[in-house]
Amino acid sequence: MAISLDDIGVRNKIDQASGGHNYLKHYESLFAGLDIRRLAIVLGTRPVATANTFAEFLPDATVTAISYAPVDDLARLRSNVRMYPAGNMDRMHRALAIASPYDVLIEDSPNRKSQKREIFRLFFPAVRNGGLYIAEDLHASHIPSLLDDDKEDLWQLVSRLLTLKASGGKTPANATEDDLNLAQAIGRVEFDGKFLALERRGETLIKLRHSEANSLLQDRYGDTWGSVLSRLRSTKVTSDALVTANKLDVAQRKYPNPISVPDLDVREYHDVVAVPRQILLKDSTLLPDSFRLALLGRLGNSALRPLNHYFSWSPESTAEPERLNGQYYYLDLEMNRHFGHFMTEAIPRLYAWDNAKEQNPALKVLMSSPTPEGNLLPYQLEILTAYGISQGDIQTFLSPVHVDSLIAATPLFHNMKYVHPMLRETYERLGRELRLDTGPTGERIFVSRRPGMWRECLNMPELEAVFIEHGFKVVYPEELTLRQQATMYANAKVAAGYIGSGLYGTMFSKTPMDIIGFVNTSYLATNEYFIATALDHRMHVFWCEDIKGNRDVDAAGRPLGGTNHDYEFDFERDGETLKRLLAGL
Repeated sequence: MAISLDDIGVRNKIDQASGGHNYLKHYESLFAGLDIRRLAIVLGTRPVATANTFAEFLPDATVTAISYAPVDDLARLRSNVRMYPAGNMDRMHRALAIASPYDVLIEDSPNRKSQKREIFRLFFPAVRNGGLYIAEDLHASHIPSLLDDDKEDLWQLVSRLLTLKASGGKTPANATEDDLNLAQAIGRVEFDGKFLALERRGETLIKLRHSEANSLLQDRYGDTWGSVLSRLRSTKVTSDALVTANKLDVAQRKYPNPISVPDLDVREYHDVVAVPRQILLKDSTLLPDSFRLALLGRLGNSALRPLNHYFSWSPESTAEPERLNGQYYYLDLEMNRHFGHFMTEAIPRLYAWDNAKEQNPALKVLMSSPTPEGNLLPYQLEILTAYGISQGDIQTFLSPVHVDSLIAATPLFHNMKYVHPMLRETYERLGRELRLDTGPTGERIFVSRRPGMWRECLNMPELEAVFIEHGFKVVYPEELTLRQQATMYANAKVAAGYIGSGLYGTMFSKTPMDIIGFVNTSYLATNEYFIATALDHRMHVFWCEDIKGNRDVDAAGRPLGGTNHDYEFDFERDGETLKRLLAGL
């Protein structure tokens, strides 16, 4: 007769056994319908004895044990146990990510109210679709010494989520997007007063950061995941770009200086799936190259439904990925139609192409197509061609593809975070190849925008009149070819205009220039500042007060909330400063 889970627990003297809380008999019943290959348990006491109990009962499963208590007797651990210290939530995420998703995850933490609530919030998605999350010791919510905050306890949270799930779309005002997603992930529930078992519903993906990718992929897959082909070591860059700022406090808050550049790796991945709009998967792992803003506190990709800090929902596409044999170079974009995103997110990843192409002449660029016909946009082809990538060396895709070998370069540029000095070489190379012998001329240009777009300067005519008086020519880059734009910026000594993609052409200049920019104060992007830093341009920035409530969307239907409000240049405050600046250039 097979020994029961409770018998093992009694022998190991753990409090989940019948001599204590008597959970194990219930667990064995719950486990009966599951093929358990991966079990995780978060432990507060007796970590070795508790982990060994489950490992003995499930000899064919891997048991991931995360302990808040010190572990002094590791030699006693059974061979199918992997033990990790709990630390903070990031360390717990790191430990769970090695074998996620789990068939069963048991929370047996030290029972502080905040711990139980946050472990569930953050790591319920680490359980596979159809698996179980078990929380023990719910009665701890009545022990005063464990009530470490005044927020809801775990049972109150779950009860609220179940009510939300049953609301039929009538969302309470206090429900967050994370609440809605967590409620959607709950299936069957079993509650006996002291423990809670929740079935997990839906396919999820675990997010991976660049800083943790190499070690975690090695722990998860061994050498089969791929390798780091090269690395640019972290560095600090001092920028002399910002010369004039009407709001010094805003400049100091938005424009980092010195600029901290992290390690930038070029990786080769094996057997990965690329989904359109910069979604890159290794099984249930979202690789770091899926995130255009990969250093933000919370990773996200607008092509994916977010779930929480560490997880996203899996893409809804059910198409079987097409197999692409051979090796590819990853340049896909989340915003794959947008000129500005291509300029600031694809171009900074070109730097490893030459070496990779030399190593493998059959290498091709891999990008999802922004058109239903499977083509790139003309300006995208023109930039890639200028860099030396022929149309025959570009593979586009419209649905998921399974790639044997994929090279992905961590970008040299990250909006709001860093620019690497090496990007100068890429800018100069593209400028040389794109410039025409003859084309638009003018040492002073004002890069304007058509009315109705977001972040509109509402006194645009008055502002541009000042520049016209000082010898500036008003231009609209969208009326020019890319080569004409590159030539225009090469011939200009001063480029003024509204902060945004229209000024990104300053990357094509031949020599350092002056850039004068106007933007609403809430706008967060730092693209022009980083381009100026890479090329030794001199920046003069006038931040203008946001005007809210005058309209909800722009002419293209884009919402003006957040950081995209309209604004007006304040002539009373900054008019004389601007005129002195123009007179001195």
